[in-house]
Amino acid sequence: DTPADLSFTNQPRATISGTIDDPSASVNVNGGAATVSGGRFTAQLQLAPCWNTVSVQASDACSNTSAAGVRIGLDTTPPAVGIAAPVSGLLSNRATQHVLVQYSDDFSGVDPASVRVSLDGSDVTANLTVGPAAAEGDLTIAEGAHTLRVDLADRATNPASTASTFTVDLTPPALTIASPADGSQGNVSPVSVIVTYADAVSGVDGSTLAISLDGTDVTSSFAAGPVSAGGSFPLSPGSHQLQVSISDLAGNVAQATSSFSVKAVYNGPPDPVQVAPPND
Repeated sequence: DTPADLSFTNQPRATISGTIDDPSASVNVNGGAATVSGGRFTAQLQLAPCWNTVSVQASDACSNTSAAGVRIGLDTTPPAVGIAAPVSGLLSNRATQHVLVQYSDDFSGVDPASVRVSLDGSDVTANLTVGPAAAEGDLTIAEGAHTLRVDLADRATNPASTASTFTVDLTPPALTIASPADGSQGNVSPVSVIVTYADAVSGVDGSTLAISLDGTDVTSSFAAGPVSAGGSFPLSPGSHQLQVSISDLAGNVAQATSSFSVKAVYNGPPDPVQVAPPND
């Protein structure tokens, strides 16, 4: 009766058992005597890796014989499993993530019924299509850091697992032109320009900072740090526009604009009317 024909186990020592309709009969399993009691026989066998043939022979006092056999596979090697998407360390600005889990087993094969995929501890297997070699599908994932975990086993019940940690960032960086403020007027030149930026999820990618003044790229004229950039520019009187953009490490882009003006400063002699003493 057990184990079933063409079944798998990860235990090198197997118990072979079955029924016999003649309590007086003797039973041999692979040439060794089995224990017979109450219409059942039992024997212990040491299995070799891969396939094992088990031959059972029964004979009664009149030399009548009957035989049966099964094949048992010994597999002690866990399956191979990997998460092809999302890859560990991914920074993404997409809420919909494609999940692709791939697995294989050289002998007994992966048991698809054992595949469990969880996101942050919650089972999401039902959202995927599970096949003999892969589980695949799309998940809608909230912003933040996440862990995707896969647990499975082969047909011999050898377990395997793996995990991928990744981050979804749907929000652009916080970008502010601190100076000059949008709509401001000043009569000081050079004009001090200060830009601040931050990103709470994936972090700011400082290499993407781009600053233009009146349509001319002036990024290289700024001293840029991890949270701000500053520069100073002599400007002629009139209207001016500052445009700034920066991305976070997930690719979200923030943009800011400041339109401001510089007033002309009169440096000539004072107006006689304003400085003349009053007439007595």
